[in-house]
Amino acid sequence: MAAFGLAQWFFAEFLLSPAARNFFFAADQWDYNSMPGEWQYEFRASPLTGTGLGLAAIVAAVASLGGLGWGNWMSRVRR
Repeated sequence: MAAFGLAQWFFAEFLLSPAARNFFFAADQWDYNSMPGEWQYEFRASPLTGTGLGLAAIVAAVASLGGLGWGNWMSRVRR
């Protein structure tokens, strides 16, 4: 997971660079509903806080338990 995150980080940085503004990556192409401005080439980073990290852990735990419960219930369902 760390390797995936690292690769995504550098690829996102590349997509914001002028090198990605070409036919293949199309980093400078927007749809008609978008109103691009100077922000289109900026990286917005959300600050990592303890509260956000704790909330993410709680949501992940609840989602995991819900998925396990759903899977156990589905294994007992018969036609």
